Parts: sequence; C-alpha cells; structure tokens
Amino acid sequence: DVRTPREYTKGHVEGALSLNIYDASFAKRVKQLDRTRTYILYCTTGKRSYYAMQYFLREGFLHVCNLEGGTVKLQQLGIPLTR
Repeated sequence: DVRTPREYTKGHVEGALSLNIYDASFAKRVKQLDRTRTYILYCTTGKRSYYAMQYFLREGFLHVCNLEGGTVKLQQLGIPLTR
C-alpha cells in the first residue's frame, strides 16, 4: 500500500505493508525489501502505485505489479478492506 498513513488507516488490504510513496524514507524502505519476493502495489486509483512500481523495477525488483484501479476497484468488486 503506497498511500498515506491516513488513507491506510481508513482501509487497506489485509496484511498489506504501508509504504507511503510521499514519505522521505520511501526509497530507503524499498531498498530493505527482499528483491526475490513478489509485490503487488496499490493506492486509491492505481496512479501512485504505477510510479512506485516503476521505482521498484529500477531498483532491480523482478516480480512487481500495479493493481490497476486501486482500492476503488477493489471496493467496486466487493473485496473488503480491513482497518
């Protein structure tokens, strides 16, 4: 979840890691992640997570995707978010 902490607390995918793309520590936190794992990035609509995905790919992550439509799409599909 690359949204702000406020957005994250309003509802997020269960088990999601909060990585605020606007936070100064974003790059440092990404570099600490395991590059062999698969990451599905999302935000509210998919725009911020798209840019975050591009950053992950530049940093050498091979298994990264963007959830197009973000939490808006999840809610339209009836997929619950947790608080």
